[in-house]
Amino acid sequence: MCIRDSKDIDLTKFPVPLFHEGDGGRYIGTWHLVITKDPESEWVNWGMYRLMIHEKDSMGGIIDPAKHIGEMFFQKYKPRNLSMQYAVAIGTEPVSPIIACSFLPSGINEADIVGAIRKEPIELVKCETVDLFVPASSEIVIEGEIFPDLMKPEGPFGEYTGYRAGMTSPKPVFKVNAITHRNDPILTVSCMGVPVDDCHACMSLTMAAEILEELREKRLPVKMVYCPPEAVTHMAVVSTKVPYPNFARKIAHTIWGSNAGMYIYWVVVVEDDVDVTKIDEVLHALTTRCHPYNGVSRVKNAPAAAFLLPFLPPKERLSGEGSYILFDCTWPKDWPKEAIPKKASFDTLWPKEIQKKVLSNWRNYGYKD
Repeated sequence: MCIRDSKDIDLTKFPVPLFHEGDGGRYIGTWHLVITKDPESEWVNWGMYRLMIHEKDSMGGIIDPAKHIGEMFFQKYKPRNLSMQYAVAIGTEPVSPIIACSFLPSGINEADIVGAIRKEPIELVKCETVDLFVPASSEIVIEGEIFPDLMKPEGPFGEYTGYRAGMTSPKPVFKVNAITHRNDPILTVSCMGVPVDDCHACMSLTMAAEILEELREKRLPVKMVYCPPEAVTHMAVVSTKVPYPNFARKIAHTIWGSNAGMYIYWVVVVEDDVDVTKIDEVLHALTTRCHPYNGVSRVKNAPAAAFLLPFLPPKERLSGEGSYILFDCTWPKDWPKEAIPKKASFDTLWPKEIQKKVLSNWRNYGYKD
């Protein structure tokens, strides 16, 4: 069914929940795609940006200048006083929203990545009133325009940080020109809050993969990157070989200078003998190898997606003025080899023949694997 007549368009007919007490309204966009196109190229961005219903024919949402939708809107549409067409696809096949909330570089079409992961092109169909394409599997499609100077109050909302941190403020309006939906459509949602939920699991996985790729492209000898979902995408733990002094700072600043690292405010760098996916090993390295003064580096006045950050004072949230911190849990390169403590673990301090004997008899001792 396609609804194009303005008098029949009504977002409130969908069963949109009020997710949290105190939310600014009902959010129809929480697990979806927001599709926009760069006016100067063939770049089409699929992102996941929250959308609150204002009225039956309009929505409000965050357009962060640091995000791809903000890059398009604030750098290319608004300076030319042009409205930006958009399409919202809800209830697509499962890979699309996961990739929409990933951290791909500018200029990369998420539709291509979805096709690569699925090992076949994703089927797209053209919208009714805008020059955009949406996945054919969509349950609901909302399309319209974002005008350069039209703003309305939006928020607050219980966000991915686990707090309702962003206050009500004027934000761009998504004017609705048409709604298309299947019979008895499925409205997919994500009720965000204290971790871990689906948002944290997906974003942490894709963020870690992007950061690992970025570091390896720079030919840095990293072994693994892990973004703990409990840290709401704000922390990256990196294991690496250390080729020269202050190498952890090289890694940290590479992360902070990348697209995927824009949310990483805490970087922990460990030696490659630490499994970054095991929080017990990471905490052990942090509290035994990181000097509480010399091993900590802070960066002030750093760019940040600050609007939703609970730890920032209100002034810094509005100005986008954040901070970064590095915990260097690697052994200093100027230490003599004999000064580096030997880890007192089963695999390092016991002879190999004893290790082999113990492991081969493990079940006989009454233990389980």
